[in-house]
Amino acid sequence: MACARRRRGPPAVVPLDALLAFKMKAHGPKDLMDAAMLVLLHPRIRTPALDLAQAYRTEERFRAWLEDPRLARDAEAILAAETRAKGPPRAACPRTPLPQTGSRSSARQLPAPSQGRRGAWR
Repeated sequence: MACARRRRGPPAVVPLDALLAFKMKAHGPKDLMDAAMLVLLHPRIRTPALDLAQAYRTEERFRAWLEDPRLARDAEAILAAETRAKGPPRAACPRTPLPQTGSRSSARQLPAPSQGRRGAWR
């Protein structure tokens, strides 16, 4: 059996609307929950998501996930964590050079490791 080849480079990024369409087409409970989470995190895609749910005949179940208080709580927590992670803008600090303590040749040399089985820890 031949091994599948791995593609080198960065992973492919799927556009949000395509991911939403994939989730709606699959229409499993976890897929609809994921799609609802995407809508809660990105409210601008709510209308296209509802249109897709209607097209795939999953609108009723999808709306149930959108109205689920647990999912709304999780989305709020994610958005709050993202806001905290960004934090306030920082002022630029002027860089000060480190003091020079001498040349590299004058730096203390470490002893060479011993060649025994136990090494230097006898």
